[in-house]
Amino acid sequence: MNMSLLDVSRASAYPMSSTNLLEVVHEQTAPVVASPSRKRRRPESKDLEEVSYSLKLKGLLAEACLSDMNTVVIEKNLISIAKELAILHILGLQAEAKCFRFISIAFDRISALVAKQDNAKSLTVSPLSLWESAKWQVMETMNHETNTLDAPAIAECYANATREISLLWKAMHLSKEQGARMWHDNKQDEAIPLLKASEVYMRRFNLKCQKLSMDRALIETQLVPSTKRPCSHGKKVSFADAPVILGTADEDVDRAPGAASKPSKLDALLLRSSRVFPTPTI
Repeated sequence: MNMSLLDVSRASAYPMSSTNLLEVVHEQTAPVVASPSRKRRRPESKDLEEVSYSLKLKGLLAEACLSDMNTVVIEKNLISIAKELAILHILGLQAEAKCFRFISIAFDRISALVAKQDNAKSLTVSPLSLWESAKWQVMETMNHETNTLDAPAIAECYANATREISLLWKAMHLSKEQGARMWHDNKQDEAIPLLKASEVYMRRFNLKCQKLSMDRALIETQLVPSTKRPCSHGKKVSFADAPVILGTADEDVDRAPGAASKPSKLDALLLRSSRVFPTPTI
C-alpha cells in the first residue's frame, strides 16, 4: 500500500464546516439553486452539521486507505455520501449549493490521493452525476400522496447503508473467530491476517455507524418537536419579609485567607519528576 498517513492527514486537514464550506474557491460545473424550503435551524444543529461533514470526509479517506485505494470501494462511498446529502436536501435541512460543493471537494481530494498510486485507475463517476443520481433515487422513495419524505421513506433511503453495516459486523465476527481458532491451534501465520482483517472491518463499521448517527441526530433535531420549555423572562423573585438567622459564627476561628507558600527548589524538582505524562501508543 503506497498511501501514507501523512497524505491522509494533509487531505483531511481542512474542516468541512458549515461556515467555510461555501467560501472555498471552487468552480462549479453545473448551476445549482438553494432549496427555498430550508427550515430555520436550531442553535445546536450547527455543531451536528459540522461533525457530520467531518465524519463523511474522514470516513471516505479512511475507507479508501483501509481498502488499499480500491476504486470500487471509493465510488460506493461517494455514492452513499451523495445520497445522504440528498436526503438532507430534500428534507430542507441543507442547501443544494452546499451539498454539491461538498461532493465536489471530496471528489477532488480523493481523486488526488488515487492519482498518487502506482497503478492508478481514474474514477468512473463525476460530482455532477453523483448528485443528480442521488437526488433521483431519493425522490423515487418519496411518499407521492404527501410529496414528502416520511419515516418509512427515510428508512428505505438508508436501507443500503444499514445493510452494509450489518455485513461489516458479521464479517468482523467471522474473521475474528477464525483467527482466534487458528491462533489456539498454533497456526499464528494464518491467524494474523485474519485478525488484521477483523480490525479493518471493525474500523469501517465504527466509521459508518458514527456517520449515520450524526445524520440521524441532525434529522431528529430539526424534524422532531423540541420538548424543551421556552425560556420565560417573566418570572418573579420573592424575598422574605424578615432576615432568617441560620446560626452564629464562632469568633475563635480565624477566617483570614491563607497565604500561598512557595515550594523550595527541591520540592519543585521532586514534583516535576513525579509527574506521569501520557505517551502515544505505537
